[in-house]
Amino acid sequence: MDNIAAIATGNQYSELGIIRLSGSSVVSALNGFIDVVDYKPRMYTPCYFTLKDNIAYPAGIVYFKAPHSYTGEDVIELHLPGNPVLLDDVCRELFKADVEPAQPGEFTKRAFLNGKMDLTQARSVMQLIQSSDESQRRHALTMLEGDTSDKLQKIAEGLVSVIGLLQASLEFSPDEIGAIDAQEIHQLLKNIIKMCQETTPSEGSQRSGNFTRVLITGASNTGKSSLFNALCKKRRSFVSPEPHSTRDSIEAVLDIGSGQVCLVDSCGTHLADDEFRYGLQKQYRNLIEQADVAIVCFNGSTAIDLEQINYYKNINLPKIAIITHRNTDLDLDNMLFIDLITGDGLGALNNALIDIVSKTNTASLGAQWSKSHADILERLEQALEMLQNDEPEEFAVTFLEEAKDILDNLRGSEVSEDILDGVFKRFCVGK
Repeated sequence: MDNIAAIATGNQYSELGIIRLSGSSVVSALNGFIDVVDYKPRMYTPCYFTLKDNIAYPAGIVYFKAPHSYTGEDVIELHLPGNPVLLDDVCRELFKADVEPAQPGEFTKRAFLNGKMDLTQARSVMQLIQSSDESQRRHALTMLEGDTSDKLQKIAEGLVSVIGLLQASLEFSPDEIGAIDAQEIHQLLKNIIKMCQETTPSEGSQRSGNFTRVLITGASNTGKSSLFNALCKKRRSFVSPEPHSTRDSIEAVLDIGSGQVCLVDSCGTHLADDEFRYGLQKQYRNLIEQADVAIVCFNGSTAIDLEQINYYKNINLPKIAIITHRNTDLDLDNMLFIDLITGDGLGALNNALIDIVSKTNTASLGAQWSKSHADILERLEQALEMLQNDEPEEFAVTFLEEAKDILDNLRGSEVSEDILDGVFKRFCVGK
C-alpha cells in the first residue's frame, strides 16, 4: 500500500504536534527530512526536521516496525512543536515526496485489512471516539479489547457446525453417515443462542456515535471558522484573514434540540492548483461524502461568483446558505443572514438545524450493531423453533445461513467494499 500521513493532533497551538505516517517505505520517505540513522523500534529518538527553507526544527520520532504496529505496517509518529502552520508545511513537503494524504479512517482501515483487528473492533474505535458517557466508553473498550470478537468467533464456528450437520442429513442417508441426533443439534443451537444473547448491545452502545454530521463549507474567507466557533460558543478553530488557513477538519459535538450533531469545520473548496491543494481537495471530497447536512457560507461583502452559487445548488444534501454580510441581493433556498460579531441570526440557524436534523435518518454505529445483532438472534430462534416442530430442515438451514451472512458482515470476514467505506468514512483524518 502507498505511504500515508496525517496530522494526528488537534488544529490548535500546543506544546506538541504529531504527524502519523504508515506504509511500507515511510522510513525512506522521511530520510530526506530528518537526521536519524538508526530507527529504534518503540523508542523516542530526538532529531531535527529540515524544511525546504533549510531551517531545522526540533523534532522526535517514535518508530513502530511492521507488523508490530497499529496498522500492521511500518508506522512513524513524527513529533514537532504544536504549531498548526508548521505542521501543515511539513505535511505539504511530505505530500511532495512518496507520501499521500490519509483519508478518513484509513489508519484503522489498514489495521483491519492487515488483520490487526476485525470489523467489530474497528467499529468500536469510532464508538470510543464518539462516546459521550461512561457506559458508552466501557462498551466500546470491551469490544476493542476483543471479548465480543471472541464470542462472535465462537458463534460463527457453532453455526458452521450446525449448518454442516443439517446439510449432511439432507444430502446423505443414515446408512451413509449414520443417524444424526436431533436433540444434539437442538442443544448446539440453544448454546449458540445463549452466546448471542450474552453479546446483546447495551442501551448506551446503541446511542454511541448517533450524531448527524453537519459540514460547514464554502469558499475561502467566507467566515466558516468564525461560524464554527460561534456555534461552539468558544474558540475551537483558528481564524485568519489569510485564505486557506484551515488545512485540517475540526469536529465538535453540539446539543441541538433534543439530539446531538457533529459539527465539522472544513478546509473549504480550494482549487487544486498544486499538490498540497490537491490533497486538501481529496480530503474535502471525503468530508462532503460523510456529511448529512451542509452549511454553506458566503461573504456578502464581496462579489459572489456563479461558481459559488452553482456549488451550493449542486450539493445533494439538506443544506443551509449562510450570508455573513447583508450587502448582497443573492437569493438562495434556505438562506439566512448572520452577523458573526453580534451573533444576530445564530438563533435562526439553530432552529433551522433542529428542523433539518429531525428529518435526517442517520443510524449510529451502535444502532447498526444493535440491528444486526437482533436480526441474527431472530433467525437463530426461528431455525430452532422449526427444528423443534419437525418442520423441513432445509427451511431451518436457510435461516441459519442468513444469520451467518449477517454475522460475517458484522465481523468483516465476508464484507463488501461499500460496507467498508460506510464504516471507515465516518472516522476523522488521522485515525
